[in-house]
Amino acid sequence: MQHSPKSNTSLAARAPAKLNLFLHVTGRRADGYHFLQTAFEILTYHDHLIFSLRDDDRITLSCVRSCDASLIDDAAIAALDSPDNLVLKAARLLRSHYTLSQGADIVLHKRIPIGGGLGGGSADAAATLIALNRLWGVNAPTQDLLPLAKALGADVPVQLEARPSWGVGVGSDLTPLDLPSRWFLVIFPSTVVTTGAIFHDPRLKRDTVPITLEQYLSGAETRNDLEPVVAARAPSVTQALAWLGQFGPARMSGAGSCVFMQFDQESEARDVLRQVPGGWGAFVSASARDWHHLKD
Repeated sequence: MQHSPKSNTSLAARAPAKLNLFLHVTGRRADGYHFLQTAFEILTYHDHLIFSLRDDDRITLSCVRSCDASLIDDAAIAALDSPDNLVLKAARLLRSHYTLSQGADIVLHKRIPIGGGLGGGSADAAATLIALNRLWGVNAPTQDLLPLAKALGADVPVQLEARPSWGVGVGSDLTPLDLPSRWFLVIFPSTVVTTGAIFHDPRLKRDTVPITLEQYLSGAETRNDLEPVVAARAPSVTQALAWLGQFGPARMSGAGSCVFMQFDQESEARDVLRQVPGGWGAFVSASARDWHHLKD
């Protein structure tokens, strides 16, 4: 396959956080994966990545914290320095799939809490596919990158498309959702949750009756089936849900540990933000619409 050369030697990309507005576990497959139903919201709050061409075939990754330590501490940043980082996996997968020989230096400016259920690692991987697709001169349509995204993880496809979506299967079979623009307050209660441990917990309810997309849009009752399991293992999540619940309906995103509440107005969200107890990380974000990963 011929790939056109790219004249620019560097690119900047944005990797947005996501929220699971609800998450139902409707069954378990023979291979251990779970059948899910969820509604994804994409936020404007994002990680920032810089990609630079190299003169050789090496792929390097440097990670920098670009937020308050209450959202990401030094240990969490240090743990990102691993060959198993999804950013490196995405870069290697793209290069192998298109039989390329280029290298790249990648700098990840991390803002999305790690182990918070906001899909930061998946977002970084999706942004890597999109950026190196351009930088390495592949220029494949985004839809052609979808199989690579699915191979990297269940949340990578929705981050690749970066739009509100209804997710079923393992969460990677997506239908676009037309959701109103809203504001969100997100709290990270200084607890990192490992997704695999939650899904393997014997207390997890795995038999929620599926609902249809039409039922969801009509206001069907929903919840996060992982929330009771995470709350039992992480008291800080219980505390954050109870505190935020004073102001309205609060919910956990994904496998946690972040909890969130939606607002119609930014001022309302920021008023509650000012009251968040010390020791917890928190931020306010708008919902993202017409998201563009690359900063041209």
